[in-house]
Amino acid sequence: MPEPAAAPRTRFHHGDLHAQALAAARELVARSGVDELVLREVASTAGVNHRALYRHFPDKRALILQLAAQELDTLVRAMDVALACAHAANGPRVMMEVYVGYALEQPHLYEMVFSLPLRDDVDQETEVGQEVRKLIRLAARVFAREGDTPTITRDRVVRAWAAAHGLALLMRRGALRAGDRRATERYIVDASLLAAGESS
Repeated sequence: MPEPAAAPRTRFHHGDLHAQALAAARELVARSGVDELVLREVASTAGVNHRALYRHFPDKRALILQLAAQELDTLVRAMDVALACAHAANGPRVMMEVYVGYALEQPHLYEMVFSLPLRDDVDQETEVGQEVRKLIRLAARVFAREGDTPTITRDRVVRAWAAAHGLALLMRRGALRAGDRRATERYIVDASLLAAGESS
């Protein structure tokens, strides 16, 4: 009796392998954190040869930077969608709800992105830096008030960002508690808006 034909091996085109590897890396980081990320495991999860993976990502840092840029792009797009459905006066709250929601729902991915030296990436105009600039421009537009100078708006954004970031990390590490997931999000959003001088 003839043996069954072997299943045809999936052939990845250049773009397919790149996207597949990023999807696999995202899954692994979301589950276990960036410190546990290993390129061979990414290749295995993506179903590709690890040698082929190295042609796209020569090392772990290159993969992390690509994934971080993708995450920032997705975050900004989510903010754009939410803001499009909101009244302009509610913009700061809506933007912070999306930001804090991401921090709480995807803590490992959030820490991967926002533990990078983002200021250096902005200065060097890397792909991550370009995505950070998009986020900064959006925040400046949303938080700006009539009569603001750019410096005043930037200060307001930084205070909101610092409060949200710090509280999200403290909650994650168990240093603070604010009830269930929804109560925690509201607490952080309210605190970040208060820090920025926004009325709740």
